[in-house]
Amino acid sequence: MRLTLLGAVVFGVALIFQIPAGWALYLARDRIPQTVQWQGVSGSVFDASVERVTVSLPGGARVVAGPVTVRTGLVGALTGSLPVDFRGRVLGGEVSGRARLGPGGWRIPDIHGRLDLGGLPRALPQLEVAGLSGEVLFRGQGLAGSYRGTPRQGRLRASVESLQAGLIRTDRPLGDYALDLTLGEDGGLQGQVRTVAEDPLLGIKGQVGGSLGDGAIHFRGSGWAADDAPPAVRDILPLLGDPHDGRVRIQWQGRLR
Repeated sequence: MRLTLLGAVVFGVALIFQIPAGWALYLARDRIPQTVQWQGVSGSVFDASVERVTVSLPGGARVVAGPVTVRTGLVGALTGSLPVDFRGRVLGGEVSGRARLGPGGWRIPDIHGRLDLGGLPRALPQLEVAGLSGEVLFRGQGLAGSYRGTPRQGRLRASVESLQAGLIRTDRPLGDYALDLTLGEDGGLQGQVRTVAEDPLLGIKGQVGGSLGDGAIHFRGSGWAADDAPPAVRDILPLLGDPHDGRVRIQWQGRLR
């Protein structure tokens, strides 16, 4: 009798681990944000591979990642809060992190990775003309939200290293920059942008604000050129804002679309 019961338990556990990932995603669709879609799912419910994941951002922008590996835990699933570890390729770089899918919404305690600025126009086509190059290192912590809306809390930090733009011909990068954003309960965001390089050709510093709900974003700050900056950098300054004491005041607003 004991052997029969043990055999049944072993068979049941093995069967659970072999549930196709595609079935699991279909059953869990109500716990996956509507802004996330997927294609080409293979593997089991606890060790899956997704060929292509598309995330729709506020304002109409779309980020495509893949392939993405997803792993979940049996113990967490039995408690009603599904733990998920993920890793994938995105915008010429990579991203990895941890998430928890619960009855009332999702949480991402940690997500980090790097992006190639040259791949950014795939998500924001309007940046194609800028001819950007460089690398973005980012980390998000404490992100959370509902399955039907945008993130309602969390913090995102990013550093842009060796930024260059095809529109501004220079012999060396324009500089290195840091971004620190905080998400509010109302879907709003606020933060700071600053220059971290010691000798940037183009310096920028100011406040960022906006709303994830409609994709609106604005920047209020200043910009300046190094004393040895080439004419291409100096010529771009008047296009950024009004000159004042050797700098320009920047007041810009737009949308993530």
